[in-house]
Amino acid sequence: CYYVVNGQGVSPTDEGKVLSQTLGIKELPTVIFSKNGIGTLPLFESVRDLFDEVSDSFVLRSALVNPSFQMRLGAAEPPSGSYTLGNDTAPKTLLLFSDVACSDCRVLERSLLPELRRRVGEGSLRVVFVDVPEEEKAILFSSSVFCVQQKLQSSDATLNFREKLILRPNLSLEYVDLELQRAGIQEGFEACDVNASRASFDQKLSIAENFGITTFPAVLIGKTGGSEWVRITGPKEFPVYERFLME
Repeated sequence: CYYVVNGQGVSPTDEGKVLSQTLGIKELPTVIFSKNGIGTLPLFESVRDLFDEVSDSFVLRSALVNPSFQMRLGAAEPPSGSYTLGNDTAPKTLLLFSDVACSDCRVLERSLLPELRRRVGEGSLRVVFVDVPEEEKAILFSSSVFCVQQKLQSSDATLNFREKLILRPNLSLEYVDLELQRAGIQEGFEACDVNASRASFDQKLSIAENFGITTFPAVLIGKTGGSEWVRITGPKEFPVYERFLME
């Protein structure tokens, strides 16, 4: 058991820390089976791909079912090329893995932005937007945000441009091209290096997978610079996120 409840609250046990390091555990809860136990069952081979073999145990790869509210152990630094709202010294960080063209992502961001901005303004939160588009058209939309970041070198300009795309009811390439010109990139889409942005997105998708994130939107919440993060997948109401922001 990694955690124990005592009079002071919930704290990690020394035994749990040692065991988690020995077995390479990166998420909580993690289910571990004795190799001599589950490994001998007749049907085990049919589900073998769901397990990692560690020492004399089989560890269930729980990230494959992508559950919410699972704790991620280890650092969760913002990936290169992400967009940061707030101060790096804020006590809490929320990493939002999203896509400006994904309908669920857009709905979630629209509902969360006012409250997130309020907390950023208070200095209690840093929000990091990590765009991870997969569909070709979504890559083009997200490439425009990457383009603004690279061309204008302005965090405010990039975040404002990205928010326009999120709030736009009917997102189109024509609209994005026009907004690029309004932002100061006169050539519009022609000035954007889609291949460079695609490489950046591929890198961030790989990082998302390392965090156990396979569906979007997804959120990681933890102490800035900390090593324990809660993963929340799929769109949720703000009180769900607030619970972990307040801890």
